[in-house]
Amino acid sequence: MSATQPQAPVPPPGPRERFAWCLFDFANSAFNTLVVTFVYVTFFQAALAKEHGDALWGAALTVSGIVVAVISPIAGAAADRRRNGKKRWLVGTSVLCVGATALLALPSVGADGVASTATIAAALLLFVVANVGFELMFVFYNAFLPELGDETQIGRLSGKAWALGYAGGLCCLAVGLGFVGGLELGGTKIGPWLDDEAGWNVRATNLLVAAWFCVFALPALLFLRDRGTGSGTQKGLRATLREVGATFAHLRGYPDLLRLLIAHLVYNDAVLAIIGLAALYMQGTLGMNVTDVMVTAIGLNVAAGFGAFAFGWIDDKVGARTAIAGSLVLLLAGAVLAIAVPTPDAFRVAAALVGLGLGPNQSASRSLMARFAPAARRAEFFGIFSLSGKATAWVGTLLFTVVVATTGDQRLALAPLVVMLALGLVLTLRIDQRRGEARARETPA
Repeated sequence: MSATQPQAPVPPPGPRERFAWCLFDFANSAFNTLVVTFVYVTFFQAALAKEHGDALWGAALTVSGIVVAVISPIAGAAADRRRNGKKRWLVGTSVLCVGATALLALPSVGADGVASTATIAAALLLFVVANVGFELMFVFYNAFLPELGDETQIGRLSGKAWALGYAGGLCCLAVGLGFVGGLELGGTKIGPWLDDEAGWNVRATNLLVAAWFCVFALPALLFLRDRGTGSGTQKGLRATLREVGATFAHLRGYPDLLRLLIAHLVYNDAVLAIIGLAALYMQGTLGMNVTDVMVTAIGLNVAAGFGAFAFGWIDDKVGARTAIAGSLVLLLAGAVLAIAVPTPDAFRVAAALVGLGLGPNQSASRSLMARFAPAARRAEFFGIFSLSGKATAWVGTLLFTVVVATTGDQRLALAPLVVMLALGLVLTLRIDQRRGEARARETPA
């Protein structure tokens, strides 16, 4: 077949392909849950980098976020141009994340119980590489969504995937806690299942995450079909950068997509800050112990999975914009309750409200972007969407830190996050979903 001959049409997606796409969320969530949030991060701060571990980890998150923000639109544009480009990039970024995560099992303390500077640097570098692969992966994974169903399906499909993602993270966390000896059922402690010398039982959870990812992501990597309209032409970096620059220059031609990007930039910063700072608030202001924090976090994730699944129906029947607005109302209610009634019991209710809003907020944001992205440039637009989620992800945390440093009051420091959520809600309500969908259909291939 010559390069100018058209390819055979790709058959329409079926249940197997849709399920494989959803299962990919079940696979990848293990990385965020065990490595970024609960298990490896605590090992790094408590064992590898005992001095300034939190600052170093925060710096690694910042560096990886900047790299992802810069690369995402460029990689998305490159993927759109090539036939099977999204599939190739999805496989490549998944391999990058899995490989670097598995290697994170190697950095360890020495015989004296102290990690060398080189070991700490190696751990940080591997984490940055793994996190960049993880975040970039979502650009291409999300870009498959509008190809797997019509406008009456993708909301529920996105919600099911997010719900499976929360379930996957919790299931892998349960196994990981068995590795480290932090799991208790019926008053009986389970684990550690592995030798804890030099923290091997904790470091081995990285191998668990890598294996978990490989096994449950395999159906997606095998069965997903790339229905992109890429021409197959190859262009250099300069040409790709010019194309991305032209896209940014013409975003005003997609007014509702632009409103979504701005709203997402604002409310996502607040959501990320709330997730990242919740444990500090529970311990610092409410005096909750580590067990209470873990139990509350698990409950929040369960509520988030339920919310993502339930709001998928609202997304398809009423509109993704309405689903986002509803999720922001729940997030606002939870944040206000946490500030107004600073007690552990009230915070558990607040965490449930935040969880119910968190899942559909993420799911419906992805769904609405899928509806607004032109068919021929979905990966590029999802790259810009990723940029809007990363470009200012430090603002909410910085505002919290500044207010705490100035006043010493964590409750007062949560107030800017409430303002950001409220502003995000106002911006979301200005989006016209029907007009945005029509504009996407008008864009030529």
